[in-house]
Amino acid sequence: MIRGLDNRVNGNFHPQADRRNQKVNQALFWESLDIIELAWQGEPFHFEGQFYRFPMPGWIDQKTPKNELDPRFYTPEGELAHLKVMPQPYQKPMPPRWLMADTVSSHVEAARRGMGVLSFAQSFQRTKASWHAYRAARSNQGPAAGELERLGLMRPIFVAPNQADAEAVMRPALNLNMLRGVRANADLEAARRAFLADDEELTPRDLSDDWFDFLVRKEHCHVGTPDYVALRALAEKLGVKAQITPIEYPAMLPSIQAGRFQVGLGGFFDTPERRQVVLFVTNMYAVGGLLTRKDNPDKVAFDDLCGKTVSTTEGTFQAIHLDAINKECIAGGKRAVQIVLMKGTLPQVEALKAGRIGAIYLTKAVMAYMARQNATDLEDIPGVMPDPSGEKKVQGFILPKSEMQLANALQAAMNAAIADGIYARILKKWNIPEDVAVEKAMVD
Repeated sequence: MIRGLDNRVNGNFHPQADRRNQKVNQALFWESLDIIELAWQGEPFHFEGQFYRFPMPGWIDQKTPKNELDPRFYTPEGELAHLKVMPQPYQKPMPPRWLMADTVSSHVEAARRGMGVLSFAQSFQRTKASWHAYRAARSNQGPAAGELERLGLMRPIFVAPNQADAEAVMRPALNLNMLRGVRANADLEAARRAFLADDEELTPRDLSDDWFDFLVRKEHCHVGTPDYVALRALAEKLGVKAQITPIEYPAMLPSIQAGRFQVGLGGFFDTPERRQVVLFVTNMYAVGGLLTRKDNPDKVAFDDLCGKTVSTTEGTFQAIHLDAINKECIAGGKRAVQIVLMKGTLPQVEALKAGRIGAIYLTKAVMAYMARQNATDLEDIPGVMPDPSGEKKVQGFILPKSEMQLANALQAAMNAAIADGIYARILKKWNIPEDVAVEKAMVD
């Protein structure tokens, strides 16, 4: 249930539904709900309120003999005095009710009425304030034993193989969606303040950021990779708040080395060379795979990439591996591998669909996700890319060498997530094969 999205909509239902007068608008909404709940109870009802009266006075049945009129609905004079709605709802005493609300006062009133609440336009802090108020009001009502708390959030979410790809899609989409609702610059301050808790200050940055950056900082939308989702879960285990900054993959390792960030995520293979400059907290096995067009028209195979056009991401272990495979092809007198390096997976997928490349070399986890998202056009080749060392490598979060204490804490949180099943649920949710799951996180 919702009070209405804007004044143009509301005014079609009642002349006093204008949202610019919040006091009257809310009173009208709650009175309307009172009438609905009376009707759902199944008994003849009469209602007189500030806005409505049911039934309207003065209607007299002049056709039916008075002695045949049902006294539950009619006065002795034949005037209609009570109403009943049919059919009645199946659930007793009434159906579960959910309120769409973004204010603390509406959360409190919903708790008082035994309703659930879904919210949308709230920052993390405002959500906390609203939920605390809801819980306090609900405890005062004395909920029935075993009754579930009913609180929910609507959040824009978009997941892609890397942060840059996710942002490239979601930033323009979210900005356009929000700008359609806030057309004039004069509305911007009021619109953004509406997302904040009462004790949150609206800063100059809050007004200068585009809608995407503003909503990401306020934790209103979640955009990124499956690693991002996992890091959020681990942050909860640690009792801290993770601030995610999307950057291009090639810049991530140098940024971690320079201490610009405390943790980096993006499918980094744990190699001896990288361990010289960063710490690793392992989170899955680094198994490679190949993504091709449907039915593999270029006949790409793990054991023969010579002469094929294969793309991978710039600066990755896969790029190094492809270069080694190419040298083997040339040394063996075969055609060279045509290696196409790109900065993100989305342009690789578009190139693959267009037939400009024959395959993409990805980690198995990312490949499984992309194959699922593009099931009508693409498929993964069964099996895994043989590692040149013959070993089963691992990948993980990377941290500056100075962050050993944080690495140990992240390892403990990771192992707790493995033990209580959160890790397995995240892998399953994103269709990541079970064979990449590690049994235990390690610090390297």
